[in-house]
Amino acid sequence: MLKVGLLIGYNCRRALAPRQVITGEVGQPYAVKTDLGWSIVGTLAPDDCTDVRGFCHRVSVKEMPVVTPSDVLKVLESDFSDLKYSDVCLSQSDLQFLQILESSIVQNKEGHIEMPLPFAARPQLPNNRKLAERRLFHLGRRLNNDPKYKEHYVQFIEGMIRDGDAELADKPMIPGEVYYIPHHGVYHPRKLFKLRVVFDCSARFRGNSLNDHLLSGPDHGILSECYL
Repeated sequence: MLKVGLLIGYNCRRALAPRQVITGEVGQPYAVKTDLGWSIVGTLAPDDCTDVRGFCHRVSVKEMPVVTPSDVLKVLESDFSDLKYSDVCLSQSDLQFLQILESSIVQNKEGHIEMPLPFAARPQLPNNRKLAERRLFHLGRRLNNDPKYKEHYVQFIEGMIRDGDAELADKPMIPGEVYYIPHHGVYHPRKLFKLRVVFDCSARFRGNSLNDHLLSGPDHGILSECYL
């Protein structure tokens, strides 16, 4: 007697509910379609025949777990680990960086993972609107001179807004807490049709840049550009 290893349907009857049935002649097998696919019931051999071969098609189903904020933190920490050495020393700023992420990573109502900027201390930033306007002017000239570049740029920005990766900043401006990040587009060296918008966090205004106030994290320098 064969040992049954797995029975499907006893705790999930919906999975085996017939969606479509195709019958043959009397004594012939019939086909049943369920949410798991098609299956054949019966054989072509006579009912009294003992020499019957059966075929069993196995279906493997894997459910991917929901990504949680703690999962994101583990991925970030894995980037900082040195696989060549078992004892990695972390500075106080490294520990502060990890504590900020661990305590502040959240999943919003749209399902997006949000994490804060890892400030060493909340800075009072100068209003760099003039820098952003100057960079925007140069970007606008390139968009007007390169229609294909403009098309890809607009598609990328519209995709950010559509997917909820960017939203309108409609809150009142608070002096010292408003900072404009210039951006530009770059192409993949082997995918000239694939444009990615880069937000330049290293852009300096009156001796300041956003990167000057961010913790770099373990074994990593501060990124001069933020890719989306």
